[in-house]
Amino acid sequence: MIAEVVDALVASYPDDRQMHHIDATFLPNRAQAISIIEQMRRVMFPGFFDERRVTTDNVRYHAGDLLSNIDEMLYEQIRQSLHYDETRRAQDSNKICEHCDDQAREITDEFLQHLPELRWLLGTDVQAAFDGDPAAQSTDEAVFCYPGIDAIFTHRVAHKL
Repeated sequence: MIAEVVDALVASYPDDRQMHHIDATFLPNRAQAISIIEQMRRVMFPGFFDERRVTTDNVRYHAGDLLSNIDEMLYEQIRQSLHYDETRRAQDSNKICEHCDDQAREITDEFLQHLPELRWLLGTDVQAAFDGDPAAQSTDEAVFCYPGIDAIFTHRVAHKL
């Protein structure tokens, strides 16, 4: 039975090219993008979303470890996106995008340099959420519980990128 379903599904793939990405350039990875956002949240709001306690003594290591991971993952996803776009426009999935690696490094580095500014903006968003809600007990509540802060965070990261 499974073999028949597999055969039927595989036979349907050529009929609708919008629904598959077979023999094409590797796309950016959705799970990796989500992981980048989650790690960005941890570096922007240290101690709120972490699995271990962040202290004055370990915060530099914590931030460095997160930023190292973010840098590596973000670079790869940007590189894949640039390569995909280049090969899609060229209609040749075997074409090597020679400048994609350098461009991905430039984009990644420029984005990371803006993180302190982005963190400051997020601080103003948190304060505004707290100030605008008379029932809020603290800014911690706004960071940890408000879906609006989560949405603004994701928007600001994506917009800066």
